[in-house]
Amino acid sequence: MHALDSTNYIIILSLTAFYFILKAPYYSCDSDITQFDNNYPATRNESLTSKSRRPKRQFKNLQHRKMHNAKEREFRRRISQRFDTLRESCSFLNTNKRIPSKISILLAAKKECILLKKLENKLMAEKKLLCKANGILNNRFAELTKMTK
Repeated sequence: MHALDSTNYIIILSLTAFYFILKAPYYSCDSDITQFDNNYPATRNESLTSKSRRPKRQFKNLQHRKMHNAKEREFRRRISQRFDTLRESCSFLNTNKRIPSKISILLAAKKECILLKKLENKLMAEKKLLCKANGILNNRFAELTKMTK
């Protein structure tokens, strides 16, 4: 199992959050059926399937559009690089069958994070046990040194 350093861990968290924010549909606790919301009136008149009424972004000129497209390409390139880095650092994706999808990369990274957290908890418990044993041995050593004096 490859150990993930802090930058890869941050990349995992940011990519996971980014991916699920983009892919998750908008959900509100308020339902369109008012009989189920006795205490809370419906605050939303649109259904979940309706499209946004916001107009498309209009660019003032061709230069603004080109600049925006260049920024968007750079953004997508950086995300792609981060997914590649994440794929290389996940030990669960070591297959030569095909390139894994983004969701499988994120799920493997999540699985690896959970395993690393369990390992960390196990090592912390072992450290506590060893510190307690060290304290007992130090006390015993102090008693023995008092006896010899």
